[in-house]
Amino acid sequence: MSDKDYILYVDDNEVNLRLFAEYLSDSYEVIIESSPIKAWETLSRYPFKVVVSDQRMPEEEGLVFLNRVHQAFPDIIKIVCTAYADESSAIRAINQGGIFHFITKPYSYEHMHEIIGHAINEYNLRLENKRLIKELQRNNSIIQQAFNQIKEQQLKLFTIFDQSSDGIVVIRNGEVLEANPAFRKIFSINAEEKILYTCTQIINKNYPHFLEKLIQEAPTKSSFEFEVTCLARKRRYLEVQPNLIDFLGEKAILAVIRDITERRETEQKILEAIIATQENEQRRYARELHDGIGPLLSTLKMYIEWIANPQAPNAQQMINYALQTIDETIRLSKKLANQMSSHLLERFGLVQTLNDFLEKTKNAFAVTYHFNAQLPTRLPVAMETALYRILLEAINNTLKYAQASHIEIDLLGNKDSISLKYKDNGIGFDYNQVMKEGKGMGLFNIHNRIQALKGQYTITTQPGEGFEMQIFLPINE
Repeated sequence: MSDKDYILYVDDNEVNLRLFAEYLSDSYEVIIESSPIKAWETLSRYPFKVVVSDQRMPEEEGLVFLNRVHQAFPDIIKIVCTAYADESSAIRAINQGGIFHFITKPYSYEHMHEIIGHAINEYNLRLENKRLIKELQRNNSIIQQAFNQIKEQQLKLFTIFDQSSDGIVVIRNGEVLEANPAFRKIFSINAEEKILYTCTQIINKNYPHFLEKLIQEAPTKSSFEFEVTCLARKRRYLEVQPNLIDFLGEKAILAVIRDITERRETEQKILEAIIATQENEQRRYARELHDGIGPLLSTLKMYIEWIANPQAPNAQQMINYALQTIDETIRLSKKLANQMSSHLLERFGLVQTLNDFLEKTKNAFAVTYHFNAQLPTRLPVAMETALYRILLEAINNTLKYAQASHIEIDLLGNKDSISLKYKDNGIGFDYNQVMKEGKGMGLFNIHNRIQALKGQYTITTQPGEGFEMQIFLPINE
């Protein structure tokens, strides 16, 4: 194919065909045909932009031919040449057949060249216009899809906002801009009209310390706890997570408020139960000492006083009685010591004991666990005890400080070594700073237990990135 623009010229006059081709072939790729039938066959073989046809031809009039061209190839620019001036035919041709120009013979080829140049420009403009329209339609479709996605996301966000059990509020300069139903319920705001104005009034009046704390912690995104008293005079405990956001072009504070009253009450009950259990155990051990070992020691004292008297008869028999009393005292001491040790760990092993502990704590502290243990056999007692104490220390730190919702524990072993991976999704901390300030007593305990077993460990944590600890312990070291 040529790089030139293609033009088809149809005329039953051979002279006109040759002259047309001669004058225009320098600028265009000119294809000439002497009849509409041959021209029709040619149309599908070349990328024509312009078709020029004589009007009066024996086989078919030019307007009829060009009308057929218009139906099959509407983009091609069509020009009619005729020696018979007929104004009504020209108007009809332009209106019905999509004729671009109506040229009256005789014409100059300079004029024909100019008309065809305009026709080529018209074709190119129409083609570019179609391309732009398609691109615009495609862009409109993309924009519409994006708009629909935004609407869908907005609907989801509004649904979450309205139905969330956590309070959500947007505050700017002490003014409540948005507040969901859960927030209004937490702060006992029941007004139905002018709700945002009412929220602002109540918060500014009744909870100024809440606003002060919110403004203070928002830049650092630090969560804090806040205590409120409801209409029924019941005390509620709130966990507040503030964030600075851009709201309609201005800085504002978005806060998510979670009612943790039940969790705090549960923690308090658990703490009270632990304290009560410890006190009961202490009282029981005191009774054991008082009622068991105490009398034995008193009896032993009497035997020794008897023996100490030079005039006392049967000294050897008293010595035998004293030795028997000492044996009985030792036996009771061992029994009491065994009662104070971890019977569950000794009886059921590390995996079962830890499983029992996790089951007891996961509901109380609203935390989920993933515990994966693959051990070939029971571990040495010292190692099981150390690992149990390490895990209890780590879990206690997570529950107490990390604000985590999930803990993962992977305990894997073979005949030579044990690997332990502990991970939570909490708020993390600056490990180096904590160790430098000497605040990590639990971490020091973990370090000492691992060191005693000649193990190695790594701790990875940063503020906002959770906590991860990996431990490697050799078994046959």
